[in-house]
Amino acid sequence: MLRCLRRMGVPWPQGLLPYLVSRQCPLPVLRWLVAEGAPAGAGEVAEAVEAAVSVRQRGWVCGRREHAGDVEAWLRGLAAQVAAMEATGRCGGGRGAEW
Repeated sequence: MLRCLRRMGVPWPQGLLPYLVSRQCPLPVLRWLVAEGAPAGAGEVAEAVEAAVSVRQRGWVCGRREHAGDVEAWLRGLAAQVAAMEATGRCGGGRGAEW
């Protein structure tokens, strides 16, 4: 369904990444969304990290608890990449970026 919406040109809403993390979206889907251009600037990613920490502390309901740690680790790495790209003015946030 997400691929279909993307092909139709439906824009990604702001706050999508933190929202989906808070709803325990699987890591492969989060990676795909960012690669396809979902908003992933510093603010979005910071909110998503906070959501991942919150979910991990509460306990990941829809799967293994380790999954929350995987999502959090990926988001922290993404945050570092976004910060480096923004510092050099190369941040496009999503499609074409190296995540």
